[in-house]
Amino acid sequence: MTTNTSFSEADLEGLVLEWLGDGWRPAHGQDIAPGTGERESWDELLIRPRLLAALRRLNRGVPEQYLQQACAEIAAPASQDAITENYRMHKMFVDGYRMSYLDPDGTEQNPTLRLIGAEETDNDWIAVSQVTLVQGDYKRRFDVALYCNGMPVSIMELKRA
Repeated sequence: MTTNTSFSEADLEGLVLEWLGDGWRPAHGQDIAPGTGERESWDELLIRPRLLAALRRLNRGVPEQYLQQACAEIAAPASQDAITENYRMHKMFVDGYRMSYLDPDGTEQNPTLRLIGAEETDNDWIAVSQVTLVQGDYKRRFDVALYCNGMPVSIMELKRA
C-alpha cells in the first residue's frame, strides 16, 4: 500500500506562512483587497496606508503634508521597465528618499526619508497569501507576497511537490 505524501499548493502555502510566522504576520489577500483600507486598487500591489504609516514612524519631525507627498512620489513608477523600477526601489530601501521643502520659518529642509527601519521591530512585516493583481485583461494571483512597510519585497509562486 502506498501513501500519498505529496503536498498540494494550498498545503505548501500554509507551511510557508507558518515558517515565516516568526517575523512575518500572516494575512490573506482578501485582507488587503481594495475596499479594506489597504490597497487602493486591483492594479497596484503597494499598500499605501502602511507605507505612509512607516514614513511617519521612521521620519518624525517631517511635516505630514511632505510625508504624503513623498509617499505619492515613491509609489509613482519612473519607468515601465521592471528591472529599472526594482533598482529604483532598492536604492530607496538602502539610501532612503531625498526630498526638499520649506519649513514654517522659510528655511529649506533636505531630509533623507527612511523607508525601512534599522531594527526588525521598526518595520511592519506581513506575508499575504493569494494576492490578486488585475491590470486590464491581465489577472494574476500570487501564492505569497511579502510586504515590508506596505511595499512588496518578494513574490512567491509555489508548485505542488
